[in-house]
Amino acid sequence: MNGIFPFSVLDELQRDMNHRQAWLSKAGQPEWRPAVDVVESESAWLLSMDVPGVAKEAIEITVEERILTVKTERSIDYGEQRQAVRERRAGQVSRQFRLPETVDAQNIEARVENGVLSLALPKQLKS
Repeated sequence: MNGIFPFSVLDELQRDMNHRQAWLSKAGQPEWRPAVDVVESESAWLLSMDVPGVAKEAIEITVEERILTVKTERSIDYGEQRQAVRERRAGQVSRQFRLPETVDAQNIEARVENGVLSLALPKQLKS
């Protein structure tokens, strides 16, 4: 090659740089953004969020004006030890979800088991 990259390679590099930049917080450290799955059953919406290393007491769940908010914080303390490799992320996180009109927000059930927050968002019974 003569030092000129095809547009597809440049586009790929730009997408990768944009992805990495979006992944970094203002402090230059990777942000923690727990993965979430949402599935629908006949009677409820089921939301699962990965929260490894988070105590259930550190999770705040609120619903205001049909917006479900899950806030939590995870810290990782190595004490006096120096870090050689850091792949796990820590920090505060707040995820918000607009609830469908059919959700009975007064009867949401939550549990944390094996590092996964599970929310059952029951559907309102049809009259």
